[in-house]
Amino acid sequence: MTRTDELKAAAPRLLIGLAGLVLIGVGAIELLEFDLVDLLWVAFWLAAGVVLHDGVLAPATTVLGTLTADRVAADRRRVLVIAAVSIGSLTLLAVPLMLQQDGVTGNSSLLGRNYLVGWLVACALVLLGATVAAVVDRARANRVSPKSTAAR
Repeated sequence: MTRTDELKAAAPRLLIGLAGLVLIGVGAIELLEFDLVDLLWVAFWLAAGVVLHDGVLAPATTVLGTLTADRVAADRRRVLVIAAVSIGSLTLLAVPLMLQQDGVTGNSSLLGRNYLVGWLVACALVLLGATVAAVVDRARANRVSPKSTAAR
């Protein structure tokens, strides 16, 4: 591979990295407008996200992977674990909203809708996507290595 080919291959990553740095800068500028109490809440929720991920989502995924290791084929297990991680993340985001939906007055970030229904629809879409991914994976596997039809 020539140096020019290496630069062409690295260009998308560099652009994505640059876009990420720009977004970090925008976020940092926005944080400068917060007062101390709001900054403390931001820090609290960032820490809570790490604790929930490391204390709830990661162990639950590990247990799910262990329980399904002997019962589910490896090609299906990958899709199942991806769906479980996605649904777990959605759940961690949705639970605070569902618990406070009617309990906080004057909080404009809580919209007048049923968050439980939204969570169920999002989970159904994740499961639909996982099902489509499993079907596509199976079709690709069958196309790449078709079973022999020769007579024995």
